[in-house]
Amino acid sequence: MTLNANILFSLVANETDAGDYAKDVRTTKVEYFKELTDGTGANQAQIAWSDSGTFDNDYFPLGVGFTFTDERGSGSFSAIKFFYVKNTGSQDFSILSLVDWPNGPLFAPNSPAGLYLKPGGAVAYFAPDAAGWPTAGSTFGFSTGEGVAAYEVILIGEGTIT
Repeated sequence: MTLNANILFSLVANETDAGDYAKDVRTTKVEYFKELTDGTGANQAQIAWSDSGTFDNDYFPLGVGFTFTDERGSGSFSAIKFFYVKNTGSQDFSILSLVDWPNGPLFAPNSPAGLYLKPGGAVAYFAPDAAGWPTAGSTFGFSTGEGVAAYEVILIGEGTIT
């Protein structure tokens, strides 16, 4: 099995005046495109995993002990290259990068931190270098504090499927 992933972010914002004859005043355009090919180097990955569901203070241990099972078999990550989370519910929640993922995508290295995600909000991180975010012994999780929340998550990185 080989992997090829195309990651595209595109934004076009048009501002118009409020006069009788509307005209564009300013257009802002941004595009980001990155392709991940199969492998373990820079701009490469080996597996992709996605999940959606509900949780109440749920944690996903990405390193030791984290395996996923789907139609391909069982898999595990050794490094994350792309990380996407969307809040699909009506409950606020936090994405936590715990102390044992010291080089994860959330905030400064070796600093436990989190990112607050409102309903409908989404976040994506990309690590194009060869190392990515190593996962050995690492954990990231979702936490609501109270209530049940809903999510979508996509991880692309280095690892194996057996």
